[in-house]
Amino acid sequence: MAVLQRGPRLLMAEDEQVSARFTELVSQRHRVLVDAAVTSVERDGDGVAVAVTCPGGDHVVRAAMLLVCVGRRPNSDRLDAAAGGLELDEHGHIVTDSAYRTSVPGVWALGDVVNHFQLKHMANAESRLVRHNVLHPQDVRTLANTVAPHAVFTSPQIASVGLTEQEARRRKIEYLVSVRDYAETAYGWALEDTTSFVKVLATLLTVRSLARTSSARRLRRSFSH
Repeated sequence: MAVLQRGPRLLMAEDEQVSARFTELVSQRHRVLVDAAVTSVERDGDGVAVAVTCPGGDHVVRAAMLLVCVGRRPNSDRLDAAAGGLELDEHGHIVTDSAYRTSVPGVWALGDVVNHFQLKHMANAESRLVRHNVLHPQDVRTLANTVAPHAVFTSPQIASVGLTEQEARRRKIEYLVSVRDYAETAYGWALEDTTSFVKVLATLLTVRSLARTSSARRLRRSFSH
């Protein structure tokens, strides 16, 4: 199998350290070409031939099948949501409040067309919330969707929640970072896992209680790989 990646690493949306480790491990099992620009795709017998330009030169990758991964976007344009008076954000998502009411009274929205995570478990939670709010308008519930855990079901597996380190830097958030290898734990040693790790980002908060002041650390992100 060959993987052609337009960017410098695989899984670019993940933390840079996770993305780099994942790219390294996948490259040990498969042919991986990064910073690759596809210039043409042609039939090649029963398969395909893909011409690719990389910093190290040009390549022709032949395979039995071609899978193109171009990402997802909300289908609010196909719904013509704006024509119905629904407010959209800069990415085309329908804007709602924390109860998932849109800018049009009586219209609710949920799922991939609303939240930027585009995760099934988020849509499941939103559907339960919207159902309750529609049936019980006197007892409206809310759900924050600013942070959501997610996973990549691959090998090695990846799970994360919160900001990546590069996003924290971009937002100029002061943070502490800690990385620990699985191999440093008894469980990781038992699994003979020499490549996985856990990474945590934390910010310092000031907690005030009456006349006493203390510092506490708030978890910003943790993931295992």
